[in-house]
Amino acid sequence: MESKLVVKAIAVVIVACFYSTGHRCVEGQVERSYIRSNLTLRIVVRYPESELINRSLSTDLYIIGNGLGLAWGDLKLLERPGPVDTWSIDLKFSGFLDGYACSECIHNNTLPVNGRLEYRILTSNRTDMVGPNHGTAVHISKLEANFPIREHFSYPYFFSRQGSVRATSVKSLISTVIDNRIWGYYLPPSYSENSYKTYKTFLVPDLSAVYMELYRFSFDDIFAEKAIAEEAVLIGSNDYSLSNVSDGRVAFLTPTPGIQYYCYNGDWSDNCAGCIPANVSGREYMEYFRDGCGYPVEVGGLGDDYVNYMVNEVLPAIQLLTNDRLRIFRDDLGIGGCSLGGLLACHAIWTRPNTFGMGWCKSSSFWWPTEINVDNGFYFLNHTIKETNLGSRPPQRIYMDVGELEEDPYYAQVSAALSVADTMMANSPQFRMDETLWFTLASGQAHSSYNCMSRTWNSLSLLSPPAGAARSPNFPIQIL
Repeated sequence: MESKLVVKAIAVVIVACFYSTGHRCVEGQVERSYIRSNLTLRIVVRYPESELINRSLSTDLYIIGNGLGLAWGDLKLLERPGPVDTWSIDLKFSGFLDGYACSECIHNNTLPVNGRLEYRILTSNRTDMVGPNHGTAVHISKLEANFPIREHFSYPYFFSRQGSVRATSVKSLISTVIDNRIWGYYLPPSYSENSYKTYKTFLVPDLSAVYMELYRFSFDDIFAEKAIAEEAVLIGSNDYSLSNVSDGRVAFLTPTPGIQYYCYNGDWSDNCAGCIPANVSGREYMEYFRDGCGYPVEVGGLGDDYVNYMVNEVLPAIQLLTNDRLRIFRDDLGIGGCSLGGLLACHAIWTRPNTFGMGWCKSSSFWWPTEINVDNGFYFLNHTIKETNLGSRPPQRIYMDVGELEEDPYYAQVSAALSVADTMMANSPQFRMDETLWFTLASGQAHSSYNCMSRTWNSLSLLSPPAGAARSPNFPIQIL
């Protein structure tokens, strides 16, 4: 009799669960998804009030956004918590199976569980901030009332759309060979307006102050107008002059020594006074050098010394000049270059994973070094990435590219670059295509610094992605 009652009870539970449409039964109970309730995220805005006052504006700031009580077409006034140059708003919401939302708000836009809150800041006269949306993930830890309120900091700017280029000399105290060099540094548009903002930093061999000024409009476009990358500071130099050395660039940008041939008579421009026939291939050209038109000289190999100089002396010098506004710890520090500069960048990224968190290697001279028999040694491919820092390593991101027209049987620019990317992924599980390593074959492009610079948007948008989507500063706003 007792067993029959138990069976009947189970049957009743099963029937009850069966008729609870939309839910499953677990151990005789209707399954209900857990709700993360009473969550709070505080948006904190830092901006110099003086910039508003100097433009005869009030110090009120507003926020618009895509969810958690915010809407793109409805401005919310930010609160003034007390400290100067500071505004904030507390967003209170809950997390459901369907996403995160503020059920008691007028604007109840639900953000997907793995989505992002995106927002923009506006001034009292509705001037929209410059650049991409600010944003943060909402599916994050410790948002509950049990913990201190989590704060997400925002550093907007509203009026500047042009960056600036400055130059300084940095004398090496650790290398008499390097001695004193001129360095340029590009400061992004917000630098002169929002003194609270700090920046990712990239060391860029070959990018002098003169070239920075020529390409400044392109950097400004990437950061401000097209808004496809987070603003960054770029630091570079092409000051390679060395006494008694004909090519200081080769000396400083190569990690290992190699052979360079010089003409007995004439020079490269006249094919060693006609000793080398016109229109010969790259390898044939070098073989004429080897076989009587020229003589070999060992060159290069100062690359690691040059990287030490950049990291240990150039960065601190410019950090001082920018009032500590460079973010130079590994997660925010990168290095990038083109040709020999690309070789040095890849060498530095691979051999110094605790220094550089990211970088780009464009049209890299992976063929280096040329040997006495005029073979190219491909040292980085054949030795460096196969013999050093294998296995697990701190997370890094690398962008690589090469022009489609750069392939040559002697220098093998394209095939070597592809092999480097494949070998990196094979030798370190940290590198995964389109997650931590990206490769572009630039269609129709030959080897040139101009072509390398034309691909800057690709490298910066991948290595320094914005926190939110790019959006026109003229997005229609409801006027109060």
